[in-house]
Amino acid sequence: MAARTCVVIRRGGEHEGAQRLSYATGVTSVTAAAQALCLTSAEMPVGARSACHLHRGIESAGFVASGTVDFWWGDRLEEHAVLEAGDFAYIAPDVPHVVANAGDVPALIVVAHSAATDQDGIEQLPELDRLLSERR
Repeated sequence: MAARTCVVIRRGGEHEGAQRLSYATGVTSVTAAAQALCLTSAEMPVGARSACHLHRGIESAGFVASGTVDFWWGDRLEEHAVLEAGDFAYIAPDVPHVVANAGDVPALIVVAHSAATDQDGIEQLPELDRLLSERR
């Protein structure tokens, strides 16, 4: 059972995830007693794109705090939406997806996962990375 307390996590201490994004330390099992919740943020420089990946058995959600983000998802990345500041996205478990900065300023995404860390359950999908690169 999680400790009955509150924890403040100050900004700083970024790390690069398997998704090729730079994540803030955030709320994870490493920084707090979180067991099934992760809340962090990722800053995406102009031109940045994540690796195509999925989160095995893990729900995810994102909130675009600033900037404009291209979002592709689906078994062959056949779905696409442009997300702007204030938009949310839900990603069901096991759904392949990619995000990219679609604007001319850095984008900031707040990300939540139903897991203890932002790296739990990640499976990279390099074949879909290649497919998306061929389309662009």
